[in-house]
Amino acid sequence: MRGALVQPGPTGGLPRLDAAAVIVALVLFSMIGCDGTGSSAGSEQTPAPDVAESSAERGPVRFTARAAPGAITVGDKLTLTLEVEAPEAVDIEMPQLAEELGPFEIRAARTPPDVPDGDLRRWTHQYTLDTFASGELEIPALEVGFVDRRPDSVQDGEPVEGTLSSEPLSITVRSVLKGDELAGDYRDIQDAVEVPIPIDWR
Repeated sequence: MRGALVQPGPTGGLPRLDAAAVIVALVLFSMIGCDGTGSSAGSEQTPAPDVAESSAERGPVRFTARAAPGAITVGDKLTLTLEVEAPEAVDIEMPQLAEELGPFEIRAARTPPDVPDGDLRRWTHQYTLDTFASGELEIPALEVGFVDRRPDSVQDGEPVEGTLSSEPLSITVRSVLKGDELAGDYRDIQDAVEVPIPIDWR
């Protein structure tokens, strides 16, 4: 059988690769460091999570309001998380939310007590929201109150009191209607009506 890839050199020295072997080698070399899709490993970045977030900081207190996901379909649920961090000697008054929060309704709430986190304490309240409105909607701004009782913050024998607020959170709510449908295409269910049924007495 005649060799196809390696031939003796013109001076009897090192073997010479033919053109096909050179092409194969170049292709393999160009794929080094690439993943199975042909793109360089590690070049793709994980997309940022779909979250609407607002943070505020005043003195020793930091307040974050976060809604996820930031885009839903009518009737879907989203989670609103309110998180506050403050030193041990700072009292926090979390927002008292009603059943409705702007165009959203609160379906469930989880408001555990604060927990230690190093030199700080952390308050984390979570609410499950939904809405049957659509469009670019807003969760309104929320406010946290605090009383700073740290000895080095007391003024004239009185602790320092204050508030800080989040910005409104913008949520995209998609309609379940298709592009060629109008809200007027759907009618309310009507009351039952009597329909006379002919009777054959024969």
